[in-house]
Amino acid sequence: MKFLIIFASITFSALFANAHVPSANYIFKRLAENSGEKNYRIESEVELRSKEGSYRFTEVWNINNIYSMNVSFKGDLNGAIVYTKGQRQFVLGGKTQRQKYSEEFFELVFHNRSRETWSRFLEMTGIAKPSELFVEEVKLEKVREPGKKELTLKTVYTPNSLVRPSRQLGILNLAIGTPSEGGSSQLKPQLWVDQEQFVISKIRFRSGAEVEAKGYQVFAGKFQYPSLKTLRFEDGEASLKTTSVATFEKYEEPKDLSPIDTKDSHILNEYIKRFR
Repeated sequence: MKFLIIFASITFSALFANAHVPSANYIFKRLAENSGEKNYRIESEVELRSKEGSYRFTEVWNINNIYSMNVSFKGDLNGAIVYTKGQRQFVLGGKTQRQKYSEEFFELVFHNRSRETWSRFLEMTGIAKPSELFVEEVKLEKVREPGKKELTLKTVYTPNSLVRPSRQLGILNLAIGTPSEGGSSQLKPQLWVDQEQFVISKIRFRSGAEVEAKGYQVFAGKFQYPSLKTLRFEDGEASLKTTSVATFEKYEEPKDLSPIDTKDSHILNEYIKRFR
């Protein structure tokens, strides 16, 4: 039995090591294609847990693109945030505040519709430098196709070291970013992409906070969105269950912003500051 287990592990490792690794250009082209073409309204039920206790609230997103979107909260967390041209605007403590997007604003990964916006995100989060990630090394090699005697020229792609096979949730993935050093407690920021569906499986930020996404469904306009997102960070954990995804015709920014009310909760304040 022990021999069989070892043999299976070696066999799987060999297959895994030789798995086809597509180029970063192809990966992010596919991710962009799966991020939709329309305006979307997305509703989620959120449960945020920490030593303080458990908080429940609803999030309703109206999304035109990553530079034109808004979210409202209702429940243990109330209020609204508008996102415009890389800045978020909200009312807190009676004052209107404008800030740059937080680098841990993870909702962005589901709505990047171009390689350019992905490039900005990857650089902002420290996952990879676009100038290094999107470099492709190709060469022509003479190969013999099955059933043919003559050698033919074929373009061979050399995998980028920033893209490699990995496994997440038991599924073959592509890990993007510099690998963390073995035995190091300081894990590096990375992104994991499902190699079959080309959707986001997981993201890790510089702080060590991680988001896993699973149960993707396909919606109008080639939009794939997860039914469950799980956020884990040093002070707590949140489950975000998608309850509704629908398209709408015209995006309009809210004229009035409902003030953010966190009920003086540290964990709710941290959720808004870091992840929203």
